[in-house]
Amino acid sequence: MEKYECWQTGDHPVLFDSKVYYPSFCLGRVYSLFNEFRLMERFIGQAASGTLLEVGCAGGELYRYFKNVYPGLKYTGADVSKTAVEMAGKKYPEGRFIATDTDLAALKGTGPEYLFSRDVVLHQDKPFDFLGKLCSLPSKGLFIRLRTRDKGPTENDPEKSCQRYLGSWIPYMIMNCDELMNYIRSLGVASEVHIVKNYMVLGGRNNRYLSKDCYLESTGTSETALYIKIGRSAGTSFSATSAKEDAPIPVVDRALYKFMKHVVRPKPDAKVWW
Repeated sequence: MEKYECWQTGDHPVLFDSKVYYPSFCLGRVYSLFNEFRLMERFIGQAASGTLLEVGCAGGELYRYFKNVYPGLKYTGADVSKTAVEMAGKKYPEGRFIATDTDLAALKGTGPEYLFSRDVVLHQDKPFDFLGKLCSLPSKGLFIRLRTRDKGPTENDPEKSCQRYLGSWIPYMIMNCDELMNYIRSLGVASEVHIVKNYMVLGGRNNRYLSKDCYLESTGTSETALYIKIGRSAGTSFSATSAKEDAPIPVVDRALYKFMKHVVRPKPDAKVWW
């Protein structure tokens, strides 16, 4: 199977919709455990209004989250997987979903105010270039989740930094944090960048093929959330902190998830009513 062909299979959006069984009223609590959602709450708040584009929407699961938690944001989801976009349209027929490519050609001219992209940049052959494309789209800001390392350079060869997924080897790119900040600064479009790292050893998990130093805690690898505020200024200011994402999901929410998954058992492409 060729690289990225796995994203066109029917299994792909199902695997990425792991939270579909949570009832809608639980999603705010579930996603609030992750730093990119905490950054949204901190910098724009649930009263925010405008347009939001999600790049990498998979089966559209975050449409439901944004509709309930950020009702003032008009959501559009986009993905390179036509299979995922079709599934999202069946699950949420009232939503708007767009099939695009890794060049994001279909998204040029969409002009969102905010952009959200979770665990997409790291799966690109050229993650810096892809991040640059993302930064060119919104007028106000981006909320991104990717992978970084404090020590050691970015491994730019996807043959040496990758992950086995649905029969294919796909890129799993870990960006050096200093290189990342310098790159964002060089774009000249950001006035502020806020970085929150959830430190963890990335090597040895989920069929990843990574360099040996990514198995060491001293390398400082992390699942990293960013808020990039768009705006012209004399320079880009940066802040960096760390925050764990290990708070437990409430017992009631977990019980409802199991009930939906094992008792109700809706089909993967069923219209979501819960």
